Amino acid sequence: MIDLTNHTVATITDCDQEPIHIPGSIQPHGYLLAVDSETGTITHGSANLSELFRIPLQSILGNNILHFFPDQQDELRDYLELKENFQSKRLLTRLQGREYLLNAHRVDATCRIVELERWSDEASDSLQIADLLDLIKIPNNLTELCQILAEHFRKTLGYDRIMIYRFDQEDFTGEVLAESLSEGLEPYLGLRYPASDIPQQARELYLKNSLRSINDTFYEPVALYGLPDAHGTAQQLDLSLAYLRSVSPIHIQYLKNMGVASSLSIAIVIGNRLWGLIACHHSAPRHLTIKQRDSAQLLGMLLSSQIELHERNDSSAYARGVEEKLHRLLPALDQNELGIGEIIIRPELLEIADASGVAILTDGLVYTHGGTPSSDAIKNLAFFLSERTQHKGFSSKNLAGLYPEAEQFADSASGILYQPLSYLNEDCILWFRPGIEQTINWAGRPKGTSAQLDVSQRLTPRNSFSAWQETVRNVSRRWLPVHKQATEYLASVLQKQLRLLQLQQEADKQRALNEKLKAATEELENINWISMHDLKEPLRKIQVLASRVLSREAQSLTESLLDSINRMHNSAMRMQKLLDDVSAYSHISSQNELIEPVDLNRLLADIIREKDQAIRSQKGFIHYEHLPTIRGVQFQLKQLMLNLIDNALKFSKPDEALYITVRSTVPTAEALLESGIGFDQYLAVSVKDNGVGFNRDYRDIIFKLFKRLNNDTSGHKEGTGIGLAICKKVMMNHEGYIWVDSELGQGTEFQLLFPKARIKES
Repeated sequence: MIDLTNHTVATITDCDQEPIHIPGSIQPHGYLLAVDSETGTITHGSANLSELFRIPLQSILGNNILHFFPDQQDELRDYLELKENFQSKRLLTRLQGREYLLNAHRVDATCRIVELERWSDEASDSLQIADLLDLIKIPNNLTELCQILAEHFRKTLGYDRIMIYRFDQEDFTGEVLAESLSEGLEPYLGLRYPASDIPQQARELYLKNSLRSINDTFYEPVALYGLPDAHGTAQQLDLSLAYLRSVSPIHIQYLKNMGVASSLSIAIVIGNRLWGLIACHHSAPRHLTIKQRDSAQLLGMLLSSQIELHERNDSSAYARGVEEKLHRLLPALDQNELGIGEIIIRPELLEIADASGVAILTDGLVYTHGGTPSSDAIKNLAFFLSERTQHKGFSSKNLAGLYPEAEQFADSASGILYQPLSYLNEDCILWFRPGIEQTINWAGRPKGTSAQLDVSQRLTPRNSFSAWQETVRNVSRRWLPVHKQATEYLASVLQKQLRLLQLQQEADKQRALNEKLKAATEELENINWISMHDLKEPLRKIQVLASRVLSREAQSLTESLLDSINRMHNSAMRMQKLLDDVSAYSHISSQNELIEPVDLNRLLADIIREKDQAIRSQKGFIHYEHLPTIRGVQFQLKQLMLNLIDNALKFSKPDEALYITVRSTVPTAEALLESGIGFDQYLAVSVKDNGVGFNRDYRDIIFKLFKRLNNDTSGHKEGTGIGLAICKKVMMNHEGYIWVDSELGQGTEFQLLFPKARIKES
């Protein structure tokens, strides 16, 4: 067997690191063993079990627990096998002619801890609940209630000192709110204790086990032993719920420094938070009977409920005032025309949090009212709080304690109440309070930080508990729960209002943009009308005049003049083609067209007949078969296919016959990826040629208006740069996409991706 006594306390550097739940020992006024619930095997035991059962501990460990409690076998077996759904179980048992209370509790799925204490039926002063119920009707306030109960508690249990100790819920320092003590003792009433006196892991332990008793601070711990496992080690026992758990040697020394020989602590728990403690101190060893301990624990529950009731009553009137201010403010938020600038100056916005300043950060803009830090400081603070809290509400009375930069604006923002307005950015609403100068009466001078102390000082509690005053600044009044609740609700309403404002602003922007687009469209229509009427007529006259001169007077003209007239004629023809293409593009943009089934096979046959001479001149051949019928606009789809055929004819190889294939196919993976569409939603019509092709780097620009890749220097007729833009527009009008792939000298393939919903079943 292995000794489990935890000796790590000798190496820790601060008491909040001490694993107080696994001390590996117990107090000597009882016995403890651990049992494997699946087998009933005793796996751990306290060294003093050998005295109780009068056999060596080695003979106890590894045996079945039922062998040692023959009169309770059935009840123990049911508990171990989980036939009774209880966290703990109490039984009276007789061993060696004496009665013991057997107290069993569950540690985990397979481990049960059993504690044994001497049982006594002797009369003892226990707390009289009926008397307490009469007493709690008298107090008018929380302090008076705590004082009455402290007096009654000391009178009943006989401790030298009873203190009702309240925690600050932010920094977990503690204050003695009420005290009853014997004559001659130094009073601690009103004194403040640092959070390190009851460190975090001790506070958490009180939430699991609300009572802790030390009968004698000079006790010698009884070691726990465990059976070794296959690796030669033994599992530590979690004694969080064990009444007999041995206490931290640091805390024992702390009590000795106070002159305390025995103590009892009872947790005051409200709403799953540790509100405070009932701390009982005595100058001599003191052993409570089990009945006294149970009644003391019941008192803690009673006091907890009464404190919760008094806090609610004390805050109800104040809460009603806050609610009235909130209800006056909320209708203003529902006014759509009210902006943040008007909301921020509403006095109720400060009043609901009893704050001196408020700031709203939204869309990178800061709106402030009252005493606040600068806009830049608020933005930096909002970023810090969003990261620290993960966009959850937060409050602090000492902002500089967690955000050192706050010292620069502590005069306006020592206290902070934060409510997020978004989970995606730093938008939030912040309330501020200035710091106030306070004098704190400490119970002895608190030690400096651990960095200022050597190891021996860190492990030794302070010796003096006499009142020591400290003046603190840059700490505000604490935020009450009602402030947090009211601001949280306001933030949720404001968040919705901000969304509405943003939507309204976006709608206003959209309306303004639509007006601009409408004006631009009208202007373009005017330009189009001018191009169709005012420009075409002069162009026709130029073409007619040039044709007549070239046909009738060419022989009488000089060569240079003839060349000039030819260039003029060609330029007029190109301008005419550009106007025709612009006109075609403007017509393609129309959305009010007849939708009908268009057979691409017939459509392509018509185009081939129309372009027969041009195809023959290029020694070209167009192959097509089994093309789909598209629900669309007839003339737009014809313009689409005509432009692609013209494009192939224009950029064919001069020394090679042109071959064009048009077929129905599955879209390529690259086409789907670049278009951002699903595989099974579209059908492709491929138009592929063996022409000159182009560099793939230009694929993204060829569908833009007036973009041309080839010109006269390459030996090909110059285009207007509108034909492929028309193709893209047609596909957009038909809820589709156009994709191209090409390689210089290897030809070009266009894929027309039509949604399957537009494909008519044959």
